[in-house]
Amino acid sequence: METIDNQIARILDDVQRACMAEDSLERKGFLQRIELACKALIGQERAADMGPWKISENGRWISSDNFDNDVMLEIKVTGDFWGDIDRLAYSKALAAKLNDAKELPTGLPKEPPAGLLRSMALRYRHDFGLDADDSSPMSGGLTDAERQALLTTMHQLYEEVSGHGFFKWPE
Repeated sequence: METIDNQIARILDDVQRACMAEDSLERKGFLQRIELACKALIGQERAADMGPWKISENGRWISSDNFDNDVMLEIKVTGDFWGDIDRLAYSKALAAKLNDAKELPTGLPKEPPAGLLRSMALRYRHDFGLDADDSSPMSGGLTDAERQALLTTMHQLYEEVSGHGFFKWPE
């Protein structure tokens, strides 16, 4: 694997050749190579997504809700990368970030207690605990799917308030 210093040296060599090229077609070729090489260097020291990170039910993948990279970790890391070196740099930064996770100074846990989410859902929908009944003149209640969707929304709200979502509390 070529080092970053070697890659930079090759780019600088092409810059010098482009400056000395008398033929405009040759100069254009060097400039295109320089542009591609610079794009390949993007991300060599790349910052990882801030998440929030979610784990699938089967634990086979981790995904981030951050839309900068739309990252999903599976058997291998895939995403919008310029090449293998960029992907490796991203994976290293991601591993460092995930391994450096810190609790909030306020002491709020990353995962909310199930009872808290149910309480939040009941505050939002007073019929949260009732099963949906369309035959009643006063319809109310939720289906199992609606109830699960509401709990997911409450979990997302908790993440934001606790600083584990897109919003981060200043330290």
